[in-house]
Amino acid sequence: MSSDTQNNPAGQNQPGVNVEEGEVKRAQITEESSVSDILSHPETQRGLKYIGSLYALIGGGLGVLMLLVDNQFLGDGAGAELISGALATVLFGLLVFIGPVIAALTAFDIAQRYTRSKQAWITSAVGNGGGFILMIVITVLFVNSVFTGSEGELFNLSDLLAPLILLAIPTALVGVGATYVYNKYRHTAEHTAEV
Repeated sequence: MSSDTQNNPAGQNQPGVNVEEGEVKRAQITEESSVSDILSHPETQRGLKYIGSLYALIGGGLGVLMLLVDNQFLGDGAGAELISGALATVLFGLLVFIGPVIAALTAFDIAQRYTRSKQAWITSAVGNGGGFILMIVITVLFVNSVFTGSEGELFNLSDLLAPLILLAIPTALVGVGATYVYNKYRHTAEHTAEV
């Protein structure tokens, strides 16, 4: 018995699932599939979770690093808060510029996972755009825990939401572009190697 049949033997309440003769059969993704069909497909969901997890790990790691630097090296001295604020600002800048690099790296894996270009592009765009926002939100939560006090939070998440969405667009585009480039030139290289 397959894992799909064990998890939901009747195939009920699952998008893209057809039940024929007691078996669960997933709808195949084609180039004509809609964006919502592609995003709701379990294979795409796994790719989105993979990308989101990488961004979350990096955001959490950098946030914990900021906490450790603040607690271990800066302490409560006279200029410590000023230095902490400067480090947090540098960290935020690093996050903005590291997002497209992560998008390019994850795009290579996504391009290998999916044989359909449309599925790879949508997974890369949504995963990298959403992952970028997730990474910054997680890091900001850690950084704000350093700066809770009389001055309040260093970064207000509600004020950052609109700029984060705008900043996520180039990251998503880099993911899509890298997926496209990888697919285009990988097939060319494989064809050349076969000749």
